[in-house]
Amino acid sequence: MIKNKPICQFLLSLLLSSLFGGASAYADLSPQEVVQKATSDVTSLIISNQASPDKNPNQLSLEIEKVLSPYFDFERMSRLVLGRNWKRASLQQQHRFVAEFRNLLIRTYGTALVNYEGGKIHHHPAKSQSKGRIQVTTDVLLSENQKLSIRYALKQNKSKKWKIYDVSIDGISLIITYRNSYSPIANSSGIDTLISKIASSNSVSSR
Repeated sequence: MIKNKPICQFLLSLLLSSLFGGASAYADLSPQEVVQKATSDVTSLIISNQASPDKNPNQLSLEIEKVLSPYFDFERMSRLVLGRNWKRASLQQQHRFVAEFRNLLIRTYGTALVNYEGGKIHHHPAKSQSKGRIQVTTDVLLSENQKLSIRYALKQNKSKKWKIYDVSIDGISLIITYRNSYSPIANSSGIDTLISKIASSNSVSSR
């Protein structure tokens, strides 16, 4: 269910962008600085992982979660992925989905981290979108013949902090990709079945 090329490219894109710097206090970051800081914080994690290839997967997941949590709005991502099914879900189901979806992204990210080999990047200026949204685009040169265009979508949360809630790779949205994958399951079998499938995938990945 998670072996999807656009999704893996999204996670790898964060690693590639991590070659950029930025050390501002998170509360004061602009949208573009959020993207730069979020990805730059992964640099030390990449170095650490390459120096310790046999690191426990669970420990790696904890480190990844610590890096990503300040910059990503996992609840907003979950709401967008579930679409109309979010309102149909109970509060308990919503909390369970957010937790499992968050774990899925982190564990898939760990796979991308292991396979990271480097790349050159170019950041474009942030652009304002409708409804208070901001878009930050980054081009990643993987090789002479391969380039990824990465578009980060951000919006302020209730604390007025800019958070990433979607990433698109060459025009393919992470949120839409997961929504297309999950909606048929939620519609036909229910939210609990969908959550169980994600939890099962997370459990297999952690072994």
